[in-house]
Amino acid sequence: FDKEEATVRLFVGLMSGTIDDTLWMYVMQFRSITSIVPLANQIHFEKLLSSLYPGATVTSIDGIIQQYQSKYVQYTKKSVNEFL
Repeated sequence: FDKEEATVRLFVGLMSGTIDDTLWMYVMQFRSITSIVPLANQIHFEKLLSSLYPGATVTSIDGIIQQYQSKYVQYTKKSVNEFL
């Protein structure tokens, strides 16, 4: 399951009406953001989450980071896109 397959599935769902266009917009915007933001470590990831979810508590951000770390070892743009 790679990025291209996920994009095709989203597009098909959008065109068939089974996926709301808001989800499509969110995913494409997020991919655009992660393509220009450095994501080499936990600090970068934490800054990204804080900017994506302004007003989120530190506990909420830490919870997301812990969920990420339970699935992935390194911080890469591909793994962050898959996770979020």
